[in-house]
Amino acid sequence: VGNGIRINRPAAGTHYHALEFSTDGTCDWSIGQNAADALEIYENGADATTRLTILEGGNVGIGTDSPSQKLHVKGIGMIEDASSTAYGTLQFGTDTSRYIRGNSAELQVGSTIQQIHFQNTSAAGQIASSAANGTDAIQILARTVHTSANILEVINGNGAAPIFHIDYTGN
Repeated sequence: VGNGIRINRPAAGTHYHALEFSTDGTCDWSIGQNAADALEIYENGADATTRLTILEGGNVGIGTDSPSQKLHVKGIGMIEDASSTAYGTLQFGTDTSRYIRGNSAELQVGSTIQQIHFQNTSAAGQIASSAANGTDAIQILARTVHTSANILEVINGNGAAPIFHIDYTGN
């Protein structure tokens, strides 16, 4: 079929076979196919810790050997922007304005995302603050000064009329 290195096992699903990277006879890392036919990268050999798993069908796991989604991360992840903005950005689809991004001071939502939905079937969704200064717990900030219309509206049900609002004068 072509030229290359082949590691063969007697039958599918029977043995772990891998390429090992060793130091003085001790395995440091290995990459191979396990008995469940997943491709895995192991630290300190096959009997130690699985760091990355790719299942048949394409699910990828980092920190888990049984990923249930296309990307399944078990543990704390970090998204770091390579630019000088210091924002980590998670983009949804191909529209570059559909994102959530943040840094150590704020969390931003892209301009085409019109709603943040707290979907909790057992309790109310909450916006909470643990402000340590004892003064302002939650502030609602309009990025630009409004000189007309409402700044805040409370609506009970999608499409319903506002039951409470605060306009640009504070009334």
